[in-house]
Amino acid sequence: MKRTEAETLGLFLFTRLLGSLLYTVEEMDKTLLLTVGSTEFTSLVESFFHPTLINQLSSSLGITSVYAQIGNSRLPKGWDLGGSEVEGVKFEVVRFTGELEKRVAESQVVISHAG
Repeated sequence: MKRTEAETLGLFLFTRLLGSLLYTVEEMDKTLLLTVGSTEFTSLVESFFHPTLINQLSSSLGITSVYAQIGNSRLPKGWDLGGSEVEGVKFEVVRFTGELEKRVAESQVVISHAG
C-alpha cells in the first residue's frame, strides 16, 4: 500500500512519540493495547499494523506483546484474528472483549481513538 508524504510523516511521529513514552518504563515486558471499541476505525488499525511500525515495536520501543481489539475494523492483508508472533512480538487480535478494563490495567501503553 503506497503511503502519502503526510501519512509517512504521521507514522514516523507516531513511532517517535511511543518511543518517548516507553523510555520512562523500566526494563520489563511491555504490553501495548490497541482498542477501537465497537466502531470501525480501519485507518487506525491499518496504520498500526503497517510493517514499519511492527518492526519498531520490539527493536526501538521494547514492546513484547500487543493486544489489539479492532471492533468492526478491517485487518490489513496478511493479518488474522487470533494469536501470532511477528518480529519477536506476541500479538492477540480480537474483535471484541469483555475484559477491556483488565487489559488496560495490564498495559504500559494504550492506543485508542478520541471518539
